Amino acid sequence: SDMRAVIHKAELLAALQQWKESEAGFRTAMNVDAMLQRGRRGLARVLLEAGRDREALELLDVAIAAEPTNTSLRLLRCKTLLDLRQNDEAITGLREVLAVDEFNFFARHALASTLVENGDYREVCELIEPLIGDFPDDVSLNYLLASAYTELGESAKADAYLQRHLDGRKKLDDLNSTVQELKTKNGQGAVDGNEVLRLAKGYLQYRWDDAEPWLLKANSELPDSIDAQSAMTRFQTLKKKYVSKR
Repeated sequence: SDMRAVIHKAELLAALQQWKESEAGFRTAMNVDAMLQRGRRGLARVLLEAGRDREALELLDVAIAAEPTNTSLRLLRCKTLLDLRQNDEAITGLREVLAVDEFNFFARHALASTLVENGDYREVCELIEPLIGDFPDDVSLNYLLASAYTELGESAKADAYLQRHLDGRKKLDDLNSTVQELKTKNGQGAVDGNEVLRLAKGYLQYRWDDAEPWLLKANSELPDSIDAQSAMTRFQTLKKKYVSKR
């Protein structure tokens, strides 16, 4: 139980981006019990944030050997391999994730992004098109499809996806500008719940994986809002379908 408290504190320090202090906490826990899976996972993430990718990769290999069905660890390993430009090994790892979690959003996205670089444009379309029904305005997905169909010479499809990407990119830039304005005003008065809800719904539409903290805040600020509750329900439905529980 003492080590659980140490790990909890290390996780809080990581959330505050106090990487050195967080690393020290995780290492203290690991020195007492090297088999602590939560400590190993936390330390790997801190090492990645610190740019120590190769150390993190070694730790992730150990972690995955202990938890072979943990999809989030496998995705983190693939991301690390991509950062290290070990693309072939990352592609293999991403295909392994999709073999057991067919519609994992992040695995499909990462694999498609890597295959664009390799010139495997048809497979990019096959990976991303099944996601478009649920994410029609996602900026990144539309860009990947526009790029792939351009290279395949299918200009009508390419143009349609490119226009959606450009429209979404403009909306996303507006959302990001609003966030910066809110940060500047932070502490200068009450939060506008409706503005937070607008941000939450905007991110849900254009880059859904950035929406969760805004959705939580919107539901906190507007507890009786059917609109806020509905947006959160939509997010949770997508998360359940496209994000592995492990």
